[in-house]
Amino acid sequence: MSPDLLVAIAQAVLTINALGMLASVSTYVSRAASMSMTLALILIVVGLFMLSAPFSAVIAAVGAVAWFGIFIHRGSRIGKKRT
Repeated sequence: MSPDLLVAIAQAVLTINALGMLASVSTYVSRAASMSMTLALILIVVGLFMLSAPFSAVIAAVGAVAWFGIFIHRGSRIGKKRT
């Protein structure tokens, strides 16, 4: 099995979990945690492209977008006004 495919499968599982958090209205993730995940995944995307692992890099990029969505939409608790 290709290492790129193995990493792509792992990234897909992580991305599915992030999309689940993004879909749930009651989920709260601190902005610091979600932004650090976004930045880490962006660095992983760059590294995977440099290692010629395009499938893994594309799936990691989707994960980074999902975590950025969590940063935007799930960074405040329900019932608390955003400032």
